[in-house]
Amino acid sequence: MPVTCPNCSSMFNLPDDHVPLEAKARCSICKHVFQVGQAMLKAAESRALSQAAGAVEGESVSPPDPAAPVAEEPVYVPRYALQKAAKGTRGRLIVIFILFLVIAGGAGGYFFFRHSLFGGGEAATRVDSARLAREISISSRRQYLQENQYLGKIIVIDGVVVNSSDKPKNFIKLEAVLINPLGKVIMSKEFFCGPELKQAQLKTMGEIEMERWLTSETEIFRLNTGVNKGEQVPFMVVFYRPPVELLESAEGYSYRLTVTEAQNADAKSAQ
Repeated sequence: MPVTCPNCSSMFNLPDDHVPLEAKARCSICKHVFQVGQAMLKAAESRALSQAAGAVEGESVSPPDPAAPVAEEPVYVPRYALQKAAKGTRGRLIVIFILFLVIAGGAGGYFFFRHSLFGGGEAATRVDSARLAREISISSRRQYLQENQYLGKIIVIDGVVVNSSDKPKNFIKLEAVLINPLGKVIMSKEFFCGPELKQAQLKTMGEIEMERWLTSETEIFRLNTGVNKGEQVPFMVVFYRPPVELLESAEGYSYRLTVTEAQNADAKSAQ
């Protein structure tokens, strides 16, 4: 059965026994999809009979144009295949949309969680610095040199802070400074209380590993929130690569610890 593409007029030849009742074909020249089927076959047969009758009666029948493009047999796409492809495309779009919502929701939740914990909020009121010394006390403090297998000698300061106020506290923060014999600050660090390292970890961990643990938000949230009156929170800070003169002789060197920040926790979060 001859088949002509309605878009580019390319001609194809399809065996009659391969013609389905109803299907769609794709032109291999212009990729246009068009309808083929038994109705087209019957129309082609009618045209062939008319041409044959005209030839018998003496009418001229134009031969095929040799310059016309010779096309390959068209690719047939059954209707159910097109419907299945359309459903698959819709399903993928739905999955992509759901994944986008999950990722966007997770990112929004993370930033909200981080801001509400470490950036303050309406429920957590930051106390002024004049009251911090009275409300938060520092005890059991100590400073010492620790030999580390990667970094050599490091300076460690640790201890505990105690909430002396009637209000529960969140996220108590300290500043540690090292002072030389002339009273000049040579190193300083601000940090949240809570995380601390064991002696073996101070000896065997590298700088990145130690800092990752000492600044762990999970540990800070677990140990440094809802601190009621009289409760203690441990702290630890590590100074890496201290001055050579301090390592040679610590005489005259000192350190200072100051409470720089704390938040009042509401009663609900303290429980």
